[in-house]
Amino acid sequence: MAALHTESTAEEVAAYAVSLQKQCRTLLNELEEYQAYLKHKRVENNVEVRQFKNSITSEMKLLDKVSHFICIALISCCEHAY
Repeated sequence: MAALHTESTAEEVAAYAVSLQKQCRTLLNELEEYQAYLKHKRVENNVEVRQFKNSITSEMKLLDKVSHFICIALISCCEHAY
C-alpha cells in the first residue's frame, strides 16, 4: 500500500512540475514579446529584463531535472509493483 501512495504522490509532483514548466515557458514568451515591444519603441536600454529572464531560464532547467527524476521514480515504482 505504501508503494501506491508513493506513486500517487510522485504523479502529483510530476503534474505540478509540468504545470510550473508551462507557466515558465509562458512567462519567457511574454518577456520576449515585451523585449520586442521595447526594441520597437527604441527604449530597450531603459528596462533591464535580462537578469529576470535568466533566473526564469535557470528555474526551467531545475524543473526539467526534477521532472526527469520523478519520471525515473515512477518507472521504478511501477516495475516494483509487478
